[in-house]
Amino acid sequence: MKIKKILKKTYKSFKKRLYQYGLYRNKEIHISFKDRKIKISIIMTCFNELDYTENGLNSLIENTKDNKNLKYKYYLLDDCSTDNTFEKFHKRNDLIYYREKKQKGVNNLWNIGFELAKNSDFIILVNNDVKFSKNWSNILINKMIKNKSVAAGPITNAPGNRPKQNINNYLNNYIPNDEDDNINLIAKMIIKNKSFNYRTINGFCMAFNTRWINTLNKPIITSNDPNYAGEEVFFEKYPCYPLIVTSSYIFHYKQVTVSRKNFKKQHFRKIK
Repeated sequence: MKIKKILKKTYKSFKKRLYQYGLYRNKEIHISFKDRKIKISIIMTCFNELDYTENGLNSLIENTKDNKNLKYKYYLLDDCSTDNTFEKFHKRNDLIYYREKKQKGVNNLWNIGFELAKNSDFIILVNNDVKFSKNWSNILINKMIKNKSVAAGPITNAPGNRPKQNINNYLNNYIPNDEDDNINLIAKMIIKNKSFNYRTINGFCMAFNTRWINTLNKPIITSNDPNYAGEEVFFEKYPCYPLIVTSSYIFHYKQVTVSRKNFKKQHFRKIK
């Protein structure tokens, strides 16, 4: 019995390594971007929490700029919010707003995002309860291209059950702070950190090579619970070993409280 288990585990590991090697060597996925713009679609998902969404989108657009190599397109996917999210965003001309007719969960929004942005070179999925450092996406995408990675994620202060993405692994005495100057200072302090591959990443921010995504079965991300982020299931099904880019930083409000007098009465979710 023990021998069978060992053989099964060895075979499973071999299949994963073979899959990863095939992805790395695939020239149809890892094309050359010389002398052409790289098209990146950034898709933010939300359900209610209008103030988080406003804060996150403002930070996204402020810190994610087109340059000579990269061109960005912004999406806001709304899971049928019952607050004023629709009124606030449906007429914005700097992003594409999509609203579900009934709440179906974040996995559904991710799959819609993959379809809406399927003609991009890269797709980045982000939560609405985040703030961004300058050049976070430029760093993320360029590292993916350099390392021939089909998926990647940054580091953050609140990585949930993904300790490999915890900013505290890379800085001593880090204190959560959502001030723009502090976020950019943190980003400068980690700029020389080396990226590495791991079996999974946190769904608060995930970047994908769209050519790879377009080869996968539909729906791409599935979960028995539509309100449960299914990235763990996804990376088990498609063991690509995403890149953790430790020189790209995003502040995540989840499980933290910060000192800000001007952000609507300090309603951030606190550490339990």
